Amino acid sequence: MLPVIIWFSLFIPQSYASGHAFHRWELYAWHRLASEQYIIEGAGITIDVTYYTERMDGPYSRSHFEEVAQTTYDHLSSQISIGPGSALGPCFEWRLVVYDVSQEFLHSRSALYWYPWTATRQRLYGVYDSLSADSPNTAVIVLRSDLSAGIHRQTLAHELTHYWYDMCVSDRSAGESYAQSAEELYD
Repeated sequence: MLPVIIWFSLFIPQSYASGHAFHRWELYAWHRLASEQYIIEGAGITIDVTYYTERMDGPYSRSHFEEVAQTTYDHLSSQISIGPGSALGPCFEWRLVVYDVSQEFLHSRSALYWYPWTATRQRLYGVYDSLSADSPNTAVIVLRSDLSAGIHRQTLAHELTHYWYDMCVSDRSAGESYAQSAEELYD
C-alpha cells in the first residue's frame, strides 16, 4: 500500500491540477510534476515554472531546466545586450508552463490549435508560445517526451532561447537564428 500512497503524493491528477496555460488543456489527463522558481544570474529575474506531463516516462525538462535556462540566457546575452543596464531594459518575468508530451500530442492539430501550422506534415520536437495562453503573462514550452536526453536538451535550449528573446528583446520577431544557434550548445 505504501507505493500507491507515494505515487499519488508525487503526481497530482488532472482534476486537482491548476495553472494550465490553456483552459482547453485542463480536460487532458495531465500529471503536474512540480512548480519551481529559478534565479537566473545576470538577468536579475526569477522564473516561475510549472511542469506537466501526460505520461510517466521519458526525459523530463525539469531534470535539466535550470542549467539549460542559465546557459541559454548567457548565450543570448553574449550576442545581444539584454537584461539590467542594457538599452532594452530589464527582461519581463512571465510565468512559464512546460509540457512534456507524446509525439502524437505534439503533432495533433486539435491539441495545438494555437500553433501556426505551415505545412500538411511538420516534424516538431518542441514549440514555444507566449501569445495564446489563457492566463495573463504566461508563456508555454511544449516538448516531446520520447526524445533522447541529448535531443531533448537541444530542443529545450532552442525553445528557451525563444522565451529569452521574447522576454528580453520583445521586438515581435521570433529570434529564430538565435534559437538555432543555442542548439549547438548541446551537440
